[in-house]
Amino acid sequence: MSGALASTGSQMPAGALGAAAAVTVAAGAGVVFAMRRRRTQ
Repeated sequence: MSGALASTGSQMPAGALGAAAAVTVAAGAGVVFAMRRRRTQ
């Protein structure tokens, strides 16, 4: 038996996932803001 742990998790870097999530949230917020502004005019 060796003392090495099993490799688990994604090989994708967490920074890339975080950046993609931030862009998605910002885009959604922009759409909501634009729709609300358009509806009030």
